[in-house]
Order: sequence, then C-alpha cells, then structure tokens
Amino acid sequence: MARSRILSLVLPVLLLLFAQTSALAEEGTFDSAGVPIHYEDMGGDGQPVVLIHSFTSTSEMWSNAGFEPSDDLRYVALDVRGHGRSGKPEDPDAYGTEMVDDVVRLMDHLDIDNAHVAGYSLGAEIALKLAVEHPERVRSLVTGGSGWSSAEAYEVYEFAAMGFEAAPTPGDSVRSMMPPEVPEEQITYLLDAMAQHGIEIDNPDTGALASVARSMDELIDLPEQEVAGIDVPVLGIVSENDSERPWIERMEGVVRDFTLELIPAGPTGDPSMDHLGAILDPAFHDSIVEFLLEQV
Repeated sequence: MARSRILSLVLPVLLLLFAQTSALAEEGTFDSAGVPIHYEDMGGDGQPVVLIHSFTSTSEMWSNAGFEPSDDLRYVALDVRGHGRSGKPEDPDAYGTEMVDDVVRLMDHLDIDNAHVAGYSLGAEIALKLAVEHPERVRSLVTGGSGWSSAEAYEVYEFAAMGFEAAPTPGDSVRSMMPPEVPEEQITYLLDAMAQHGIEIDNPDTGALASVARSMDELIDLPEQEVAGIDVPVLGIVSENDSERPWIERMEGVVRDFTLELIPAGPTGDPSMDHLGAILDPAFHDSIVEFLLEQV
C-alpha cells in the first residue's frame, strides 16, 4: 500500500521530467559522405522543421532570429558544409548538390521521414533544390531572402568567391569589396548584421567559403517545369527593399500553392543591408511560424 502511494506521487513527476527531457536541445555531428556535419536538434515535441542558414552564416542565425521549440514544432538546424562547426573541404566539387544531400542525410540520421523545410538566402537555394529533387521529404517549404534565382545570380556568387580568395577573413572580404564612397557607419552596420546571422567575421576559413560560392551553379536557375512541379505549400518571405526580391516573386504563378510575404524595408534603405537585416525583424519569425502552424 505504501509502495503504491509512493508510486502515485512520484510517477507524475517522472513523466513531467521525461517530457521536459524529450524537448531538450541536443547538439551532434554525423558523417555525411566523409564530411562531418554539425547540427542542433533544438527540441520541441511537434512536427520537425529543418532550418538552413544563409551564406557565410551558421545555425545560430535561427536562434538569433527568435526561433525556439514548442509543442507544435521541433526545430533542427544544421551548419551547412563549409560553415560553422561542419567540415570545410576546399574542393568546389565537395559542395553544390552535396549540400542538398547533407539535408537528406541529416533527416535519415535523425529518423525523420519528412519535414517542413525553411532556408534563408543560400539556405533557400538549397531548400528549393531539395523540394525539387526529394519531394517526398518535404511537407512545406519556406524560401527567405532568395529562392528561384536566375543564372545571373551566379555572377554575385562568383564575385563573392573572388573576394574570399583574396581576403584572410569574411570581415576583410566585405571591406575589400565595398566601393570607396560607402561610409564607415554602413560598413559597421553590415558587419553587425552579419554577426547577428551567426557569421564569424574573423573566421579564417575563406577558402571553403569561396568553394561554396563557386559551386552554386549546381543549385540555381532551376528549369521552370521543375519549380512548377512543387506541390507543397510554399512561403516566400523577403524584405521589400532586397535586391533578391525578384527571385522570390518569380515563383508567383508558377508554384501552385505560393504565398508572398514582404517585410518593410530596413532603416538604411540599402538593399544589401536589408537582405541581412530582414531576419532581425519580428515579422520574419512571426510570419514563418504562422505559416508553419497552418501546415501542422
């Protein structure tokens, strides 16, 4: 009788502790075709959402933007190869579609059959290619700050590659690519926004970042029929003053279930700043969460 009484008192506590433990964040690294990929399972008991960060950023971008697990959503964020705590091969052949395959392998590693997928900038390019190549793994799709880029977008990546090949750190690269008429306060604003993305502006691994940029021709300029074949709900979210806004807007009328969300322009009015600054606007987080909850 006493044992039964004790169990009746202790069992609810144990169940509560188990529920809290199951929602705790967990970091890990797994082997993805010979390249270690670091990820953070941020916790939560709901449907899985895979988060893919922007170029030169890290998985920290998403927590900086306010994404936290909940009863409805379980966030899993990875460091794209060449970034953060993932492996950084310098051969461009190690990137391109391998970055898409890393997402599939991560889902396999975590026993996730399919997930909602959200990407920003570079991450949006990866996410869109994932939805085209592996539609059975994607429940819904968020493309932020970029999306269905045309071939001319590769010129921007080539320019970035040259900057990284010539500079010892991302911060130095940014300064070297800025026209002389750009005031110091705008450069400082940009570097601060990069830090909010999780970008390590003193990171010396610029060779790997250059290789990522040079591999992007494998991901962008997707054929229209492939984009039109996406049959899951898609949210495109972008600053109204972002120079990459056209790459999201061109999905209207092509993707059957597409919603466009514009974030008001940032304080500088400079498109390059707004591309980075958009994720710090609460509307970025709130619009994505609202969209995801509609799919649950």
